[in-house]
Amino acid sequence: MQVVPAFDDALAGLMTTLRQAPHVASLLTASTEGLEWFAERTGLSWGVTPRPLFWYRPADLHVVEFVLFHAFVLVLFFMSRNFLSRYMSNPKSFHQIIQLDAFDRMVGAILFACWMSQVVLKAIRPNALIQMWWLIMPCHLITLAWCHILLNGDLHAELPSLTDTDGNAKSMTTQLAAKRSLLVRMKASDQCRWIATLIATYHWGPAGAAAIPDWTDHQYRIEGFIFVLHHGLLVLLPFYFAAKFGFLSASLDFFLHSTWIATWVNVGPYTVASYLTGLNVNYHLCPPPKLLKMGFFQSIYYRFYVVLALIVLSLLCRFGISFVGWFLIRLPVQWVWRKARRSERIEGKRKTA
Repeated sequence: MQVVPAFDDALAGLMTTLRQAPHVASLLTASTEGLEWFAERTGLSWGVTPRPLFWYRPADLHVVEFVLFHAFVLVLFFMSRNFLSRYMSNPKSFHQIIQLDAFDRMVGAILFACWMSQVVLKAIRPNALIQMWWLIMPCHLITLAWCHILLNGDLHAELPSLTDTDGNAKSMTTQLAAKRSLLVRMKASDQCRWIATLIATYHWGPAGAAAIPDWTDHQYRIEGFIFVLHHGLLVLLPFYFAAKFGFLSASLDFFLHSTWIATWVNVGPYTVASYLTGLNVNYHLCPPPKLLKMGFFQSIYYRFYVVLALIVLSLLCRFGISFVGWFLIRLPVQWVWRKARRSERIEGKRKTA
């Protein structure tokens, strides 16, 4: 089915041209045969995806997509190269030390427990080595990223002080050690804020999984409870982080940087993993079962539509979460806190008067 006729026709015309071009056609044929040979001896041999769904799209379209998407990723990579190092070395960038507390540690521990439960549940299934590959799905990678942030020892440590309890300056050696510790803390804070900003930009992953859950591979009742707890936290955490610590500043460089990372993970490692394991990793082989007959998922070119849609969704998630976190949560909380402090000061003055 053609969802956007002009776009589908353009892609179909491109495929026809490549199949007929003398030199390109021979290379495309050889690559397609190589892919089919590899798939027959790996994913189709031991995977769970039926052959009609494995080849939901023609094999030569897989090859063309792989090349085109990686060319797109390469362009974005060179347009935004060294983004992180430039951000961290720029004194005008948003640099603020992150101080985590016991609540953050508890949430991180719950998330890690959810992830470990998935490891156990996948390991006790038949064909466990193949089933374990489900753990590279976006929500599981995002979970590990949140665990790295919330359980980060550098961000839980007490901030070093340059003075003692009486307000006197400490020795020069102690001050130098404290300054080095602060620099380490600042670097760790910047790195974790970068990771959290990427997670918020890719919030369409956990939000989509929570809104349209795919439980087709669940075998135990407890998996449903774990899924709800796990994805509920993933949906809420970006808003919490935005309100409490803030994200990196929005910029064209960051948008290009985040886009090439998300696109490459999907069209690179996930593509190879799908062929190798026969699992429909992040729906590379075919659309989600519940969406198979809806909208652009009916087109064999659905991955082009998906990439375009996710670029738009990334922008909406990035700015939407920042707006909600800052204007609807952080500012009201700060206003209440300042009002309470003002009331305390007024009450204190009345008592001393």
